[in-house]
Amino acid sequence: MSRLGDIESTIVSRLSTATVAGSPAYATIEGVSGGNRAALREALRRERMPAAYVSFVDEPLAPEVREAIRGSRFAVLVADRTLRPASDPRLGDESTPGTFALLDAAQAVLDDFSPAAGTRLVAIQARFVEADDRVGMYELLYRAWPIDEVAPSVLEFDGSTIAGALSELRADIGSFRVVPEDPEADPPWTYVNTSRPIVWRGEIRSTTHAAMWAIEDNIEALIAARTVATLKSVHGQNLDDCLIERYERVGARRIVGTRITQPAAIHFSQLTPVP
Repeated sequence: MSRLGDIESTIVSRLSTATVAGSPAYATIEGVSGGNRAALREALRRERMPAAYVSFVDEPLAPEVREAIRGSRFAVLVADRTLRPASDPRLGDESTPGTFALLDAAQAVLDDFSPAAGTRLVAIQARFVEADDRVGMYELLYRAWPIDEVAPSVLEFDGSTIAGALSELRADIGSFRVVPEDPEADPPWTYVNTSRPIVWRGEIRSTTHAAMWAIEDNIEALIAARTVATLKSVHGQNLDDCLIERYERVGARRIVGTRITQPAAIHFSQLTPVP
């Protein structure tokens, strides 16, 4: 198949794994053409419910397109039907999950999913399409975003993941200089290396506020103790003789989904860098 066809088929296959209350979320899942059109919506109404259609929408290809909006876009239409009087197709009832639950089920399996090498699905928009007293229909819009980002790595200090296993941090490793040990002395000089600055930047994440306080308290205790240890950096690189110097909160603590997040930077100095 083609590149776009493969991505569409992979999204359809991925949706088949979606569940609501432990049961398959959709009775019908199909790849279609045309996005959100009147004829397509009428076809979706005739399907066995709950149902989902997946279709390619567009892909900006011009050289002037900004990196932030590159990637092909795919629409996921979800629909549900209720036949019971006074039931709401958005909320469902004992016999059907409802379109709100179908949206959640789709996002649970599609958000940040990689449908092809070098891409991941990024949710752009969820919106109402149409509804009456029997059928509700919503749309999820995704971009298959080309991946061009620094992959987070597990960073360790003194053999421990001091920022916690949920955090996403990158290590910015600075440079050191070679300088005369005593520039006031007569040449020839004896040269030494200056310390190397290293900063972990990103988000510290936890499941509760108490867990976040525990992480931060431990980091600050290491700073107060002037701890010098080995820092395990990106791709398993080991940097010896590193002093942890400062913990910096970069913005406010936030609640994002089920996570507590704190943008932060942890500053180190490698006291005796070895080239």
